[in-house]
Amino acid sequence: MDAVLHNCDCHTFEQVVKQLQKAIGCSEAKRLGAGLQVHNTGRAVVKVGAETECVRVGNILASIGLVVTVVQS
Repeated sequence: MDAVLHNCDCHTFEQVVKQLQKAIGCSEAKRLGAGLQVHNTGRAVVKVGAETECVRVGNILASIGLVVTVVQS
C-alpha cells in the first residue's frame, strides 16, 4: 500500500514538513524532498508498507487537514 500526500494549497510548506516529521519520522532531507514533490507535482508517496501503517501515517497527516489517500501499490 502507499500513503499519498496531495497538494491542497491550504498549508504552508513548513506546516507540511513538520507534519511529515510527526507522521513518518524521516530525515530532514527526505521531508523537504517530499514537500517539494507535493508542491511541484501535486502529490508524493510518503509511505510504502502495510495498510495499517499507511493508514496510521495518513491519519497523522490528515489531522491538520492535509489531503491523503491510501492506495494499492
